[in-house]
Amino acid sequence: MLADHMKRWGTVQRGRMAATVLFAGTGLLQLLALFAPACVAGIMPSKAVPSKTLWRGTSACGTLPPVLTVLNALWQLDAESVTESPSEAPRVAGTRLDGDQFTGTWAGVTGDGDLALANGRFADGRPLDVIDLEMLMRLEFGRSVSRPPGNHLLLLNDSSELRGKLLGTGNDRVRYASVLDDEMSVALEQIAGVRWGRPIPADPAYELFQSWMKKRRPGKDMLITSGVEPKALPGRLISLETDGGEFEFGGQVRRFKSDKTFGVIMAKGLRESETPPIAFTLNDGSKICGRIQSATADKCQVTTLWGGVTELSTSRFLRLDVRSERLQYLSALDPVSIESKGIVHDPWAVRKDKSVTGRPITLDGAVYDRGFGVHSFTAMDFAIGGAYETLSGTIGIDDAVRPRGSVVFRVIGDDEILFDSGDVSGAARSRSIKIDVRGVDMLRLVVDYGEGLDLSDHADWADVRLIRPKKEDGQT
Repeated sequence: MLADHMKRWGTVQRGRMAATVLFAGTGLLQLLALFAPACVAGIMPSKAVPSKTLWRGTSACGTLPPVLTVLNALWQLDAESVTESPSEAPRVAGTRLDGDQFTGTWAGVTGDGDLALANGRFADGRPLDVIDLEMLMRLEFGRSVSRPPGNHLLLLNDSSELRGKLLGTGNDRVRYASVLDDEMSVALEQIAGVRWGRPIPADPAYELFQSWMKKRRPGKDMLITSGVEPKALPGRLISLETDGGEFEFGGQVRRFKSDKTFGVIMAKGLRESETPPIAFTLNDGSKICGRIQSATADKCQVTTLWGGVTELSTSRFLRLDVRSERLQYLSALDPVSIESKGIVHDPWAVRKDKSVTGRPITLDGAVYDRGFGVHSFTAMDFAIGGAYETLSGTIGIDDAVRPRGSVVFRVIGDDEILFDSGDVSGAARSRSIKIDVRGVDMLRLVVDYGEGLDLSDHADWADVRLIRPKKEDGQT
């Protein structure tokens, strides 16, 4: 069967090459015909004919010669075979909640709701064909982001983010063009905010927008102006358009323009929005949150709170994140105590989900959304009440100061040392940790001085998280 396929492929390719050469020659004759009063050698018309007309087998002088018709058929046969062939299933690299990493080819989702892999293997070589979605943390699809036309970001209550173009509002709905649909309609009550343009690093308007997004309140919309000194104006959104809209502020309805506005934050609803367990990041930068209904190698149906069932092509997938009920990020918990001190430097404040200097947590070029940025010496205590079985994460010196810095990471459970990294320098690569914390009531994370006192000791607890035991059948 493979031999027959290769034989056919070789025949088609030779035919296609011949067609290419002959079509190129015909194209030259067609150009000559632009300056000729009559058809060239009875083949070309006196007026130039669009190439797409010629390839269909006709010209202004009549039907194409048989040889051109045959070669054109070979060309179309090859084009159709490429078009109709199934798209290649994407390769993925994944991380489980416990830190185990794996690679494979996406094969969809099983009837039991587990992720199916073809040729899957753990990093240590063990085979893997199915993975429980409850144990999955994220999948990377190894693609880059391609920015489409459209200069808006629609933020939804369930944490979905749609890049595209705002078309307008009406009947308590927003009309929007996105990668999902040229014109979709989303209820205003499902929208958390709208942003114009793309933020630049350290943009004060972006920082102000993000801070107000975290403290949305009922009854008040918020308009965030742009510029070096942005302002947050409370009021009521009246309408939205592509280049601005109307906003009631100070008892008056005023028009605003997108070139002077960073975004609008919608009033928080009285009901808390459900947080879907799955988040797909697409290659245009959009994020679709929902529940997987079904999935094959090339398509995935996702149910969202705002758009019903949406079909996504796996060719658009950039990343998949799972919000498992077994997962607890430590940065979402408040430490019961923090101890910080220094030798050369004054104590540094602990930063949640940022490096110690407020930048994204970055280790070996990888950026982490969750974790802690600290400086030596820092110790954080968490009351976890024996409810977890594993502590996982990635540790190292932040890329911002490497190869400088030298620290020691320790994990202590109920006064017993569970993990000691030894000296970790900025010249060393980051490393993953997986620590048994079953029965631990008080968990202590320590970053101690290394061999270089406390100089450039920008240490990261990246993606540090706790894992709950798997629930038994019938257990709530």
